[in-house]
Amino acid sequence: MSNNGDYLGTLEAAIVIQHRCKPTHKETAFVEEKTAAGEIVWQGDVEAFDLAGHAEAKTCYAWQHIDGWGNAKFFAVLANKFIDSPNKAVKAAIFSNAQPADCRFSKEMELLKQQLEEFKKNFRQMGRKVEDLAAAIHTGQGIQEAIKLKRNSAT
Repeated sequence: MSNNGDYLGTLEAAIVIQHRCKPTHKETAFVEEKTAAGEIVWQGDVEAFDLAGHAEAKTCYAWQHIDGWGNAKFFAVLANKFIDSPNKAVKAAIFSNAQPADCRFSKEMELLKQQLEEFKKNFRQMGRKVEDLAAAIHTGQGIQEAIKLKRNSAT
């Protein structure tokens, strides 16, 4: 995020709209969720907010996820006796999609693995090293992030 204050303000607005209470930022936690096979399903910062004026919850965990097409989705998960940490909030959000995370992504991950192996083979045939592919991917990710930041700052 280019401006953490804007990001937190956006999450606070999402909490106000979804849960009709006043959030106060408490802390940031890094969360990484993996499948049983160890593949990363989701990773990023989750913000914890204290809530004032909510009938049932005292805490809300919120974050933004940007998909591969640059679309942002905001999550604001209320704490309860089962969801008492940022990690459990992310797990609950994944679970609420009615599919286990490892099933939901397994076909896409398998396709990506096949494509990666094909690219590696083509790179080797061209006399390139696999490390060149990794560097190209890293550069592409940086360009994609810069485009997202530019889009967000234009709005």
